Parts: sequence; structure tokens; C-alpha cells
Amino acid sequence: KTDIVCEDINLYKKLVSELGDDVYSKDQSTKTIKVLTSKITSITELDLSSSSDDSKITNLTGLEKFTSLTNLNLSGNSITSIEPITGLTSITILNLSGNQQKIEDVGKLSSLTNIINLNMSSLVVINSDIFVIL
Repeated sequence: KTDIVCEDINLYKKLVSELGDDVYSKDQSTKTIKVLTSKITSITELDLSSSSDDSKITNLTGLEKFTSLTNLNLSGNSITSIEPITGLTSITILNLSGNQQKIEDVGKLSSLTNIINLNMSSLVVINSDIFVIL
């Protein structure tokens, strides 16, 4: 079993919903989800987009466990750092559109060398180094 520890309650809730019956146990007070490791490593797509203010994700901690992700939709959230997903090198499609905060470490996307589709529309970028790297 693998423990997924989230720092963001909205990420926790969305992962519990996405994982459904595959959740072995969950604890909302510690924002910890226990899932079979084989399930986590078999997930290739996650849609964690938000359309309402009360469900926006601000912190991606916990997603680093999903090492087989190829498609990750984080549109419409309030993310300030992409650090937790910089090791997910299997990602080919990443949607950060409509993010309502400034992502300060967007240059770290350069570690995601397999990206073929990156949507950053309506995204406030503090450091434009990413455009040189990509």
C-alpha cells in the first residue's frame, strides 16, 4: 500500500473521488489516502480541474506519487508552485490554463521533457525562462 499525503483539502477530496473504490482507507483530518501501489502506478490520467472557488487546489503535494501520469488537467485552480509534479516525467499533456495565482516556479516545467501539449492560457507567469527552455 502507498500513502498519499496531501497538504490541500481540495486535492485530497478530488483524489478520493478519482480513486473511488480503490481507496483502501482515508483520513480527512490528516488528508491521507491509502491506496494499493499497483493502482497508483496504473493511473495515466487525472482530471483535477476546478470550476468553483470552493474546490480550487492550491498545493499539489501528493501528486508526486502518480509516476505513470501522462495526462494531467489542473485547469481553473489556484496553484502557486508546480514543484510536486516536476518528477512526473511521463507527462505528455499538461493543462495549467485558467490558474488564478502566479506560478513562481514555472521554469521547473523543463524537467518534464516528454510534454507535447502544454496549455498555459490565461496563466500569469512570473519568470518566462520556461519559453527559452521549451
